[in-house]
Amino acid sequence: MKYTVIFMIILIFTSFTISAEAFRCKNEPIGRWDTKDKVLKYCGKPIKTGHKKVFYKGTYVYAETFYYNCGDNDFIYAVFFYDNIVIKEEPKERGSGVGQCK
Repeated sequence: MKYTVIFMIILIFTSFTISAEAFRCKNEPIGRWDTKDKVLKYCGKPIKTGHKKVFYKGTYVYAETFYYNCGDNDFIYAVFFYDNIVIKEEPKERGSGVGQCK
């Protein structure tokens, strides 16, 4: 019983760690609630920008979208901003060439 409880505690704590496969720029994880300034500071200029309708807080909003090519063996990530805050980031397709995320 004691070992089961210890195992469950370890399992719970390890489930909250940031994945090593998460979107990162210069070893800095980028995710929800980060500011646009932080993303630009660590990731630099995106390869493409635009606006896209996304679901956020129970409704659809037009989010500013930055695309970053993380290179071979990684993805092109879309980072969605609403009011200059990251609301979503997702891999879109396989990246190519030298990445801008390292």
